[in-house]
Amino acid sequence: MSESLKIILMCIAAAVVYGICQDMITTRICLEYFTVFHAPVWGGTTDPNLLALTWGVKATWWVGLILSIPAVLIARVGAPPRLTASDAIRPIGYLLLVMAIGSLVAGLTGWFLASAGVVRPGPDFAAAMPAEAHIGFLVDLWAHLAAYFFGFFGGSVVLISLWRKRLALRNPDAVSPGSLRASLWEGLKIVGLCIAAAVLFGICHDLITTRICVEYFTILHPPIWGGATDPTVLALSWGVIATWWVGLILSFPAVILARFGAPPKLTAGDLVRPIGYLLLTMAIGSLVAGLVGWQLASFGAVFLTPRLAEKVPPEAHVGAIIDMWAHSAAYAFGSFGGIGVCIWIWMRRRFLRGRAAVAARAEQGSDAEQPA
Repeated sequence: MSESLKIILMCIAAAVVYGICQDMITTRICLEYFTVFHAPVWGGTTDPNLLALTWGVKATWWVGLILSIPAVLIARVGAPPRLTASDAIRPIGYLLLVMAIGSLVAGLTGWFLASAGVVRPGPDFAAAMPAEAHIGFLVDLWAHLAAYFFGFFGGSVVLISLWRKRLALRNPDAVSPGSLRASLWEGLKIVGLCIAAAVLFGICHDLITTRICVEYFTILHPPIWGGATDPTVLALSWGVIATWWVGLILSFPAVILARFGAPPKLTAGDLVRPIGYLLLTMAIGSLVAGLVGWQLASFGAVFLTPRLAEKVPPEAHVGAIIDMWAHSAAYAFGSFGGIGVCIWIWMRRRFLRGRAAVAARAEQGSDAEQPA
């Protein structure tokens, strides 16, 4: 059997084994996720084992096939040295581990949000299953979506690791010092930094805006914790729910721009200052927007829509507009500021690379001037 075929079969087998193992668990959490949310199989069977084996294959084999094609191109095409299927075992194993952890965290997050009443199944699916299955349905949904999400990005990392390994075999000097594990760890630190910064800003922001107008959170947001109205509880909850995914989205281009390619590379420590400036800009932008909204609402220049005005008490209208403007500004400045941070990362690496090149040329010139 050729090595290319071995790589293809190994990728498909890894995807299928993972799919079956995950479905063996999720069918026990919520059987309705497979019988209602999926097309019926085997005449509408409801046996968990049969559903897990069937969907564990149907929903995953093509993912492994898609991953295997670029893996074969990277590992086998071109001049030697080439990689074998055994060279891909470890990175694929790490990929499956990351997918399992990501699915577990996503499932627990879905369970937490569903239990708090923040998320719920759509009306069509909710009507098609018993009420006691709603939380389990969302747990399964979030876990499976996370598996695809982490599989996609993790598969990209596997391809990069294969490319680096082959490049190192061909020309060790072309690969920067340090292991892939260390590089991945630094990338994870950047992801954690971005998420932590977003959550920290969200909590601090909400601790203020809940005091300005608690109705903005109790009426204009879905109820959580059984309809909690405590400002601190609302701030801590929505400060996390509404921000962590923003930090996650920002972290992907930040990691790519900071860590991919030839050195010098940036670390998480290098991004603390620009992210700090971003948070400061967001805070100032939110403050200015809130003040502008307060002035315009006080003069009657802006007002809530009739549908919202019916729900919010009249004395809270101005406060609701202040919160609305402040939160909208935070998202706007965060989005454009996040792009600015990514541009800064790119420019900073170009600057460091250029400075290193100038220093190298100067050193070569001084060596050439020394007498023999």
